[in-house]
Amino acid sequence: MKFRYTFLLLAALISLQSCGSMRMNKLMKVHNSVLSEAAFSKTMSPEAKMDALGASFVQVINESLGYVNPKNSVKHFDQFAKVNRKEIDTIMASVEEWQGNMGEVDQLLMIAKLATKSYAKDMIHLLPKLEKKINRSVKTISFLSKFVNIIKPKF
Repeated sequence: MKFRYTFLLLAALISLQSCGSMRMNKLMKVHNSVLSEAAFSKTMSPEAKMDALGASFVQVINESLGYVNPKNSVKHFDQFAKVNRKEIDTIMASVEEWQGNMGEVDQLLMIAKLATKSYAKDMIHLLPKLEKKINRSVKTISFLSKFVNIIKPKF
């Protein structure tokens, strides 16, 4: 009888862990489809691609803050970066090329415009919460540090 309860408890734990993995995989597919559409679109402007990337980053941060265990939050980021590496790099390259063709004044105007975007405001509020939760700087998360580097003027 005692073994039955132990077995049921173990089965329940495995089931819950499996549900978490399925949830994470489902979220990663959604992010990947949005980022793939942005990255490989011939008609989307670099600014619109940046907006799609910023909105995805905010969603990933919100999702990772939902985990109780900080290790799972980091795992969520690592999975997002692994699944979407090609798309993120393509979007970043497009934005960097677009930004490289701008003059100094245009770069400053672009940065000012980005600062008014809803995802920029959300990131300002969420990044300190994330750093506190995972107990490390977001600069150690490679794709977030790349995103932050884009909003720095290059002159």
